[in-house]
Amino acid sequence: MSRLWQLAAETDSESSAIQAEIVLESEALSVGRFRAEQDGSRWRLEALFDAEPDAADWSRRLGVDCATERLRDADWVTEAQKHLPPVIAGRFHVHGSHIPRHASPAMHDILIEAGPAFGTGQHESTRGCLLALDRLARRMPVRRALDVGCGTGVLAIAVAMAWVKPAVVATDIDPVSARFAANAARENGVGRCIVTGTGPGLRPAVARDGAPYDLICANILARPICRLAPALASVLVPRGRIVLAGLLWWQEAAVLAAYRAHGLPLDFRIALGGWRTLVVGR
Repeated sequence: MSRLWQLAAETDSESSAIQAEIVLESEALSVGRFRAEQDGSRWRLEALFDAEPDAADWSRRLGVDCATERLRDADWVTEAQKHLPPVIAGRFHVHGSHIPRHASPAMHDILIEAGPAFGTGQHESTRGCLLALDRLARRMPVRRALDVGCGTGVLAIAVAMAWVKPAVVATDIDPVSARFAANAARENGVGRCIVTGTGPGLRPAVARDGAPYDLICANILARPICRLAPALASVLVPRGRIVLAGLLWWQEAAVLAAYRAHGLPLDFRIALGGWRTLVVGR
């Protein structure tokens, strides 16, 4: 493995830590946020880079003191994810191979191994999406679904498990993530339900060919979510739903305005910390 650099910083509030995390995610390979003090009075951020980050520049950009350290050779992203605890979100149980399957047959057990793609269920945006899917699965049928920015494929796999053999298209701008999602789908026994593609939005041929959709998931970032509003609205069936995530509370109004402009008002929201998952539809 190539040598990596870690940038570390501490803040005195969760909200400032979330803001710093968003800024770091735009350039870092991975970002971790956790309590430095059990009472939540201090929060620590650790970000991995493939080249030495400028500590002074990042201190200025984040408004907190940052320190850098060169790490020994190792796949630190994968190593960190190997020890993640399981995630339970509604009827979904997401875990690595170091965690046994859930004892209840009523749970949808999703195995996501450590790897370079985003989406182990730990992040509030992914958990929010899983909770939204669990709620939607109780009240609407889905025959065709699209997962934009699929990462590990955890949401596409969740859809394939929660509904009866739907046809799911999962796309990502990163070809590594698309391949990871395809492998994860096979490992979870839903490989025949899920087709993957590489590219943004509806640009991949598989995304266009699979339309229209009863359900769309877009767990990415607020700005591309807003840009995708007209395209996603155009491929959503009547009474269909779109699950939008990867946005903070203060970005909610702009996202909702973009989708209301295309006839897709808010159905319900899920709030986890400072993050929002929005479900819109006709």
